[in-house]
Amino acid sequence: MGTPFDDTKEVLDQFQGVFDDLFGKRGGKPSKDLLVQQEIPLIEAAHGAQRKITIERNDGAARAPKSFVLTIPPGVANGTTLRLAGEGNDLGDGRGDLLVTIEIAPHPTLTRRGDDLHARVRFDAARAAVGGTLKVPWLEGVARVPMPGGSHADDVLRLPGWGCVKLGATYTTPGASIDAPYRGAPATRGDLLVTLVDDSALAAAHRVLGLRPGASRADVEAAYRRLALAHQPERHPERADAPEVFARVHAAYAEITRVTTEPPPAVSGGRGVAIVAGALALATALAYLLLR
Repeated sequence: MGTPFDDTKEVLDQFQGVFDDLFGKRGGKPSKDLLVQQEIPLIEAAHGAQRKITIERNDGAARAPKSFVLTIPPGVANGTTLRLAGEGNDLGDGRGDLLVTIEIAPHPTLTRRGDDLHARVRFDAARAAVGGTLKVPWLEGVARVPMPGGSHADDVLRLPGWGCVKLGATYTTPGASIDAPYRGAPATRGDLLVTLVDDSALAAAHRVLGLRPGASRADVEAAYRRLALAHQPERHPERADAPEVFARVHAAYAEITRVTTEPPPAVSGGRGVAIVAGALALATALAYLLLR
């Protein structure tokens, strides 16, 4: 699994590309095309939105502010660039285009993989033999869904149609119909895959990072960066314990943030990790009725 450090070169390359676009390869005059970034929350990327943005652009020799209403299509991916033709810089020979690159802010409890969403949900392993209910985060809030009896840590519950709206599909407002988008239009949305996490294992991982269970993703990332730098073996060759501590910090980070992208195994020997049709229908109905 990757870490925040793995993205450093990619980020620097992107910034270099931005500088090249704005100022030219050799530090010349600005480009007619104006490139800006717009950060949006995951729910806006998944469902679409309209955002008012204000930029500064060249209007002959002067810089002047300009506001736009930016339409973000449902299902837009991180790094997607939206083009507004004829709204860029005017350098005296016609106006270029405005290019808006979408950056999706990390969600505190959900991770996106394509059109699917992944969540890690704590459960009480001691009570899992008889089943129960789980509080499951999704884009529309938090829902209660049934947990199959005999569930174990790392089991995956797949909820079809509870993921992101697929690019080009139309988003239906939750509550408009019990059949949409929960059951009536699963083809227009990805799935939500819920990985069950033993309370004790997750709590131990949080303790390694000096955090309480339930800490936000931003807090987890910040704690990991701080501790990884503090114990990185290459930076502290004089410390014999640095490799061990660094490995423990990385393992804790992986435990908290990892997602399961493999399809859930089939039901076998009473170990229910995939939701059968009847349980899925019940889960869908409960989620709709008990969403809060």
